Amino acid sequence: ATFEIIPFAVETRVGERRTEAGIENRITCQVLDQTGEPIQDLAARPEIHPDTGFERTEAGAIGKLARDYEVVCAANSLGLRDPTPATWTVTPGPAVRSAVYPSAVVLEAGEQVEIECEAFDAFGNMIPEPDTSVVFDPPPRGLDRRGNLYRIDGAGTFAVSCAVPGVEETPGV
Repeated sequence: ATFEIIPFAVETRVGERRTEAGIENRITCQVLDQTGEPIQDLAARPEIHPDTGFERTEAGAIGKLARDYEVVCAANSLGLRDPTPATWTVTPGPAVRSAVYPSAVVLEAGEQVEIECEAFDAFGNMIPEPDTSVVFDPPPRGLDRRGNLYRIDGAGTFAVSCAVPGVEETPGV
């Protein structure tokens, strides 16, 4: 006996649960029959929420904004929607730019200054806990560092920037 094929469910699959910003992730949607077998000639379409921060491709999507996305496939014409959406996490890509934030730009010799560094990927996503180092130009004499607190004993004018591995030039103050 042959059974009539009845569209029964939609299945959502993402290639990787986590990708770096700028890397394409495959998204596959399938309409399944009552036995769980794919029905080749029926299509389902992926929906990605939030609906910004990525670029759609033929095979899936390229994440640009680092955050979690919910991916769900639906065959609206059949009234079917996957009840178990997939979570796709986009993480920041490699650092391409850094920024330096001193607590003060003018101080007396011997005063402490707190200096924070931040690094960003090509899409502007901040990289958590970047591998940065503070650079003084010219190198000061009598530099004392404790964490992100710096003290320079001598007078002078110094350009301060954050060096990030793989980033050629960093803006300074």
